[in-house]
Amino acid sequence: MADPTGATLPVVGVDGGQSQTRLRLASSPQVIELPGISRLESDPDATLVALLARAWVDHDLPGGVRLVLGLTTLPPDTATREHLAARLAAATGAAQVWLTD
Repeated sequence: MADPTGATLPVVGVDGGQSQTRLRLASSPQVIELPGISRLESDPDATLVALLARAWVDHDLPGGVRLVLGLTTLPPDTATREHLAARLAAATGAAQVWLTD
């Protein structure tokens, strides 16, 4: 898929579950395993942002990607989802953030 300028974006997929979170750059066979995130945490969105920001640093992941997340902890309303997407983009350098449950 291309961004609005026509450039192809690398894709990073995130499977965010309560028992484990996994992410993978689509062009790599490496799966990065991280702790899970529960809605019972005081701020699961902040936990997710911090977890992925740390993963970006620890695993030298690229910026400018399309970050696609399937989350069991997806916020219930559009405004909160948009805020989460903006925070994830800022924390990872992603050009696009797609969220789904």
